[in-house]
Amino acid sequence: MVFSRIAKGAARGLFLAGTITATALAGCRDKPESNKSQPDNGFMKGTVLTSWWHDDYEKPVVDKTLDRLDGLGVDSVAVLATWYQKDLQSVNIRSSNSRTPSDRGVERVIGKVHSRGMRAVLKPHVDLENNKWRGKIAYKTDLEWGRWFDSYSDFITHYAAMAQNNGVDMLVIGTELDGTIRRKEWREIVRRVKNIYFGEIVYGANHDTFRKVPWEDLDRVSIGISAYWKKDNFEKNAEEARGLARRLGRRLHMLEVGYPGRGEKEAAQANYFRTVFDSSRGFDGMFFWNTHFDGTDIRGYGFLGKTTEDIVDTHF
Repeated sequence: MVFSRIAKGAARGLFLAGTITATALAGCRDKPESNKSQPDNGFMKGTVLTSWWHDDYEKPVVDKTLDRLDGLGVDSVAVLATWYQKDLQSVNIRSSNSRTPSDRGVERVIGKVHSRGMRAVLKPHVDLENNKWRGKIAYKTDLEWGRWFDSYSDFITHYAAMAQNNGVDMLVIGTELDGTIRRKEWREIVRRVKNIYFGEIVYGANHDTFRKVPWEDLDRVSIGISAYWKKDNFEKNAEEARGLARRLGRRLHMLEVGYPGRGEKEAAQANYFRTVFDSSRGFDGMFFWNTHFDGTDIRGYGFLGKTTEDIVDTHF
């Protein structure tokens, strides 16, 4: 099912325009016999590198952060880039002149990651300007759905082209979009992305909804999970995820995992990380949330400069 079959009138026109754009972009590239972005079966020992400002990734301090991660054995870095929609009623997704990392900066970080022999993952997010959760994005009419998916297509194919042109090792095509993921339009999103980017593609489900994602509709898309499970039932959830991946024959990643810990809570963070490592068997990668571009601690989730850094060093 394609977007234009769902909505009538204006939505049909929007879909056709989006198809022409994506097809034209894909037609400019022949599928290579080999490419750096072909899937690597080795376990991805990673973290999510974050910034919510336009020029942060262009700053030299990023190099120091990457050197520090490299020294710990981190071999995969997921680079965050965020576009925004105004609110839950909006159907338009746009980059922000101030808050979206520049393409130049994102590409610079990808190059710096690769120059250290590390793998680069591109992790585009959609956030809401009013700080509501992206998992609540949903619409009442097919016309609204069609327009939102056309906008999402423009957003994700932009980064698919960047991923292909920069030899990115894995592309995240969506993160925690709970309210949208059961829509059949996702099949078309996957098709469009695959016409542009030929490496590993992964969707990141939320920690409590990964069982409800219609993975069969996401053709050969790897299973990703924001694995913020409670420590006491982490292994139970991890085993369910492993079982799902085995049944579907898909690769499996903890696309985000972490626990805030500062001061007295630092020990709790360390214990949580130990649990994560103990439950990592059967996964193809893990990405700790988060490492800010300059190594500073954001909301307590960072591990640099804490007991948790030693744990990462030991296990990676």
